[in-house]
Formats: sequence, C-alpha cells, structure tokens
Amino acid sequence: MELIQLVETSNEVAATRSRKKKIAALADLLRGTDETIAAQAISYLSGELPQGKIGVGYAMVYGLEVEPADSPSIDLVEIAKALDEVKATRGSGSQRKRAEILTDLLSRATEEEQSFLRRLLVGELRQGALAGIMADAIAEATGIDPDVVRRAAMVNGDLPAVGAAAVA
Repeated sequence: MELIQLVETSNEVAATRSRKKKIAALADLLRGTDETIAAQAISYLSGELPQGKIGVGYAMVYGLEVEPADSPSIDLVEIAKALDEVKATRGSGSQRKRAEILTDLLSRATEEEQSFLRRLLVGELRQGALAGIMADAIAEATGIDPDVVRRAAMVNGDLPAVGAAAVA
C-alpha cells in the first residue's frame, strides 16, 4: 500500500464529523489489504507507531528541512523498514544517523505525506480515527460482527493485531 492512500484516507476522515463516513473511508482502505499491511495501516491511522517509541522528538522531526518530492512513491513497507532502523540506532552518533534516515525518508515524500509522517512521528495525528471507529471499520471491511471485533480487541489489547487477524 502506498503512503499517499493512507494520507488521503486520513484527510477524508479528518474532514468529516460523520462516524458512518469515517468508518466507510477506513473500511475502504483496509478492504483487500494483506494482514501485515493492515496492521501497519491501522496503527498509523490510529496515530501510533508499531515500533513504539523510536527515539526521535519534536525538535528533530520538525527541525529537518527537507524538500518534498514531486510525486508520491513511498509504500508502507519502506516506512516500516526506515522506522525499524531508526529505533535500532544506538550509541555514539545515533542522533545524526536517525536524522539521516528520516531525511532520506522525508525526501521521498510529497509535502502532504511529509506532514502526515511528521505528525505521526511526534504523536500529533489527530484525525478522529479512535479505536472504536477503527474497530467498526475493521468489522465493515471484513464482514465480521463489530461486537466480535471489539471483544477481540478488548481481550487482546492490540487492535492492529486483531485487525490483521480479521483481514487474514
């Protein structure tokens, strides 16, 4: 899945107050994805990184001046690899190396994608895709009863994992 698809869905969700429209937009995105991509998309659209804290803060993320790409070309697999690498970077010079990785990632993103990524990385992705709406979107995308999805998420405690299992 391309990042631009996620960004467009995020923008659509943020632009409406209708719970039904939010669910429909999210379900449309999730329909037909594989389980790994579904889990990642659910995490991102819920404003969370699957990797957890990766060792970057607001100053670094917004301090990187990167010219945006002219056209979208990043997929979610590339983002996951870059963020895994950022998280794994430790020791002397790690801040510089993290900045290099993020600069490379952001340089391949359009302005709209950069904005999404920056907000995601610092925990400021506020678009109205809370867990309840996301659970209902998973249910709609997969045809599973919403109560079953919500119960599974409550028991498991990991909505992206529940979404991946539902998609699979």
